[in-house]
Amino acid sequence: APIAFQRVHISPAEIGNNTKMPSLLAAASLGVVLALLGYSVLEEDQGTRGAFERLPPEAFGEAPGREDVYFPCGSGGALRCHAWLFLPQKVYAPPVVVMGHGFGGQKDFGLEKFARRFAEAGIAAFVFDYRYWGGSEGEPRHLLEVSRQHQDWFSALDY
Repeated sequence: APIAFQRVHISPAEIGNNTKMPSLLAAASLGVVLALLGYSVLEEDQGTRGAFERLPPEAFGEAPGREDVYFPCGSGGALRCHAWLFLPQKVYAPPVVVMGHGFGGQKDFGLEKFARRFAEAGIAAFVFDYRYWGGSEGEPRHLLEVSRQHQDWFSALDY
């Protein structure tokens, strides 16, 4: 059965005083974890024939490459956040999963292997660093400000 996706939009002004935001973030995180766990289980069970069955690499050609991307973030796009884009081979207009690390991490703390697995399965992966972190711009470095990181999620989704 096809999977339906729905984008929930909350304006940056609503983030600070929105009581639903923690629930939305928890639900999104849980969805990614469940998808990864399900994918892992299906890979281990060679007899499973489900919607998320891992296709052999030759179904998509070579292993996915990693492309460096910068997108505007911050007030009026004053800063640029850095991202990696993993595109599946031989797939036109693939679905995209957007990934960011926990609120104290960056993309090179282990997200690449998950992004490559999504791309091998025919799903593009857009993995980004928050402003002030990793390859993204902004000073002081490693500033943890959750409201700005929420805005970076919206910037990544808009990009």
